[in-house]
Amino acid sequence: MIALVLALGASGATASPADVWTKLHRPLHVARIAAGTPCPVSRVTGNLTTIGYTGPMFGRGPAYPAGLSENGRPVLRYQDPEPPDSLWSGSDWHGNKVLWIVKLGYDAHVLLRGRQLDGPNEVRFGGSLVPNRELRIRPGGSPTTNRPSFVRVRSAGCYGIQVDGTTFSYVLVFEAKPVGT
Repeated sequence: MIALVLALGASGATASPADVWTKLHRPLHVARIAAGTPCPVSRVTGNLTTIGYTGPMFGRGPAYPAGLSENGRPVLRYQDPEPPDSLWSGSDWHGNKVLWIVKLGYDAHVLLRGRQLDGPNEVRFGGSLVPNRELRIRPGGSPTTNRPSFVRVRSAGCYGIQVDGTTFSYVLVFEAKPVGT
């Protein structure tokens, strides 16, 4: 009888939030390229105006970055050196604001992590001096979920962000460049 109650209780239980994030922690599939190799940036796959925002869509979706665009290419521009009055003055990490938009119809968690293709650095997220290694987007927006964030890098180069959801996994490749170069 106790075994039956335990079995019924386990089958009716929902996954805890920690379990959801653990399941999304797939191995990173961000390729490596030799330093000096042209960055194989992600292509434009549509226009964000179709889901109520402006700018090009990069990646397969359903999660897209807004504010990571320059002349139709995915480019992250950042200040180097950081101005003394900057939020990140004194940090080894540069970056800029990026809004992540999750399209209507996908109502589950999204996990973002990444690293440099042409070097040893990670991609990080958030506004602290030492940013987070991942960005977690929870479902629940109408008609879209949007998650303001900061994408952070240590140096110029070619970077990839792996976007993992319950039904997809893809890599968004972008260039990171200081302002003025």
